[in-house]
Amino acid sequence: MNNIEPPLKYYSHSVGNTELIVDNNNISLYENGQSWMGLDLNTKWQANEFVFELSEATGVCVTTGLGLGVIQTLLVQNANVTKVIVFEKNKSVIDIFLYNIEKNNFDISKLEIINVDADNIQDIVCDCMFLDHFEHEPEHEIIDRVKKISKNNTFNLLWYWPCIRHFSVFCSTNRLEISNKSFDIWKTVNGFEKLPKELNSLQLNNIMNLRNEYYSRSQNILDFQIQNQKNKLLSLFGSKK
Repeated sequence: MNNIEPPLKYYSHSVGNTELIVDNNNISLYENGQSWMGLDLNTKWQANEFVFELSEATGVCVTTGLGLGVIQTLLVQNANVTKVIVFEKNKSVIDIFLYNIEKNNFDISKLEIINVDADNIQDIVCDCMFLDHFEHEPEHEIIDRVKKISKNNTFNLLWYWPCIRHFSVFCSTNRLEISNKSFDIWKTVNGFEKLPKELNSLQLNNIMNLRNEYYSRSQNILDFQIQNQKNKLLSLFGSKK
């Protein structure tokens, strides 16, 4: 992994039904009591999902979904980036982010925050479009939304979360190696035009590392679910001797 360091030190804070909880090295963002975003400061694997954006960012970069503001603060520090724009529909998320910005005395003069639903943006002209306002919707739905935003705006380079996960699953399903050849096939199948023409060795290696991380975590979740179900059955029927 590339061990990208998030620039901010986070502090617990709540606004309305949205709450940021810092528990040792785990940072979680909750909405209506449900955790929907986190950052593990021990491994920082979530921040490593931003390798592509950070290596290719230039000029005016539009981002969607503020979350913890990791990618936005990293882009602000990038000398090749002249301006960062983020579209975030949840005002409470914005307020929590600004609270942490103030606590860190962090310079966001290059950052513009716009409180609107990113799915509705149109007629935006920029150099890079980095989309990250999706949650856990079905893959086809996310891809349709990405293509809609691409059609309604003008830019040179596109990347989105969870692009790496989608590409990795495609390769696994079709028994393909992670490579520029398989990346080109995946782009063609999904009709992506603004994704990069090819990936460099660092980016490809990062995708392979993240694929292993995803697999490991999904297996851990599956093992937990299986064991939990076994425990429920044992509590209901008892163990046979």
